[in-house]
Amino acid sequence: MEGDFFMEYNRLIAYIYSYPEGVKGENVGFAKIEIRNDILKLRLTIAKSVISGSCKGSVQMYYRKNTGVYSIKLGEIEANNFGGDFDYIGNAGDIEASGISFEDICGMCIKFEENSKYLFGSEWDDLGFMTNLNCRPIMEVAEIEQEEEAIEEGEEIIEETPATNWRKIYEDRETVDLFADDNFYDVVEITPSDIERMPNSNWSLLTNSFVNYGYSMFRHLIMGSYTQAGEKKYFIGVPGVYNRRERLTASMYGFDHFKFSMRSDIRLSQFGYWYKTLLD
Repeated sequence: MEGDFFMEYNRLIAYIYSYPEGVKGENVGFAKIEIRNDILKLRLTIAKSVISGSCKGSVQMYYRKNTGVYSIKLGEIEANNFGGDFDYIGNAGDIEASGISFEDICGMCIKFEENSKYLFGSEWDDLGFMTNLNCRPIMEVAEIEQEEEAIEEGEEIIEETPATNWRKIYEDRETVDLFADDNFYDVVEITPSDIERMPNSNWSLLTNSFVNYGYSMFRHLIMGSYTQAGEKKYFIGVPGVYNRRERLTASMYGFDHFKFSMRSDIRLSQFGYWYKTLLD
């Protein structure tokens, strides 16, 4: 397994190999992994002409516990003869709310359920498994399990849903009146750290330069709700001033809409919030 990865500071390049029938084969791609401020970024690329037809698969990371190997699913990937790409942003200290940090991860795997002959992966603890006779290489393990915590009889199971995440942000916060109309409601001031409590589909906002600049200038962001076609939506707002230059910058970073604010503690002409809808 020598050469499966290259580590430099907080970056890792993991080379992805095919494993036909569990035997390491040719290099089929690579994954660039970066950890900064406890944020894990991953960019996975599968090379062209590796897969024939079109396949959907899952991208998983693996860790060892006792003598077992367990998986954490990061998401799904689509690939075909032209290759495939997968991007992920998450919490490096608690990957997918598993309680497992990236330091515990020992490899990754891409499984294409529609075509079992495609099994790709990379293993990073190729020396670690040699210290334990019961600890086999990841890609030789036929069935990798998702770890489940033992539940005591009568213990309540609380399922984390997007709605649960939103409620956590609203805890111990008072709503503020910022706009002349009531199209937007339940508006609260937030900080960038609150983005980590949102569904992880929004975590790219943590590294959004426009979001961070707006917060550095005004020391707050906002989050609130609105209704569209009878469905409740959430939005994030970045404080700023409406002018041509800022409109172009905001649009470049995904904030295409602006709403003037009536708040009196910021005395700037044309002040308001650039906003976009948050993802569930």
